[in-house]
Amino acid sequence: VIDDEPLIRASIEVILNQKGFNAITAKNGAIGIQLAKERIPDLIVCDVMMPVLDGYGVLSALREDPTTAAIPFVFLTGNTDSDSQSQGMALGANDYLTKPLMQKDLLKTISTYLID
Repeated sequence: VIDDEPLIRASIEVILNQKGFNAITAKNGAIGIQLAKERIPDLIVCDVMMPVLDGYGVLSALREDPTTAAIPFVFLTGNTDSDSQSQGMALGANDYLTKPLMQKDLLKTISTYLID
């Protein structure tokens, strides 16, 4: 989970941990990329608008690296305009979730990309 908002990041981490996932969190895109390369997560949920490196930059960097290129990537954003979503999908995002995030939507999206 990569998100610069501590409350959102912590909330998603709690939800995922309660459902048996081992969530890893990062407070910005640069840290998120570093952790993704070190830990090779099964899926990444990443905010779009962040300081240091935005979600588009994170996705681009991960897709360019063969070790992280195939990790399912889900954008999380408060921006609901279609141009923003189109840009993310063009870069190779697998899905898009909007804030405020509903737990059921998060878990449904994750289950789409993760096999038990």
